[in-house]
Amino acid sequence: MPVRMTITCPMHHRAALIDLDGTLVDTLADFTVSLNAMLDDLQLPALSEPQVQSLIGRGSEHLIRGALALQIANASSAQIDRIYPEAWERYQNHYRAHNGRHARIYPGVVEGLRIMQARGWLLASMRASGIQVWL
Repeated sequence: MPVRMTITCPMHHRAALIDLDGTLVDTLADFTVSLNAMLDDLQLPALSEPQVQSLIGRGSEHLIRGALALQIANASSAQIDRIYPEAWERYQNHYRAHNGRHARIYPGVVEGLRIMQARGWLLASMRASGIQVWL
C-alpha cells in the first residue's frame, strides 16, 4: 500500500525525478511472475508475493540471489554463485516478456503528474534500467 505524503518545494523548482517501480507503479506482480517463471525453469518451487516483496529494493542481483537462497534448501554461497548466471539470464528474459503486464499505477499518480505538468514542471522517471524524461 503506497504511503501518502505532501511535499512542498520552493516555487523556483520546476523539475522532478521520480522513481517508477514501487513509487508511481506497483510492479510487485511483474517481479513475482518473472521470478516464478525463472524458478520454474530451474525446477525450483515458486515464491509468494510477500516473499518477493521482502526481496525488492536492492536491485535485480539481490532479488535473484535472494529467491535462489529461499528456494534451494541449505544453499551455500558457492551453490548460488554456480546457478546465478543461468538464473540471471532466465529472469531477464522473463522480465522482458512480463514487464508492465501485471503492474498497476497507484491511485492518484496520473492526476498528480498532470497537475505538475500543467504547472510547467519538467518530469522524469527513473528505474534501474535508466532515466526517461517526459516533456
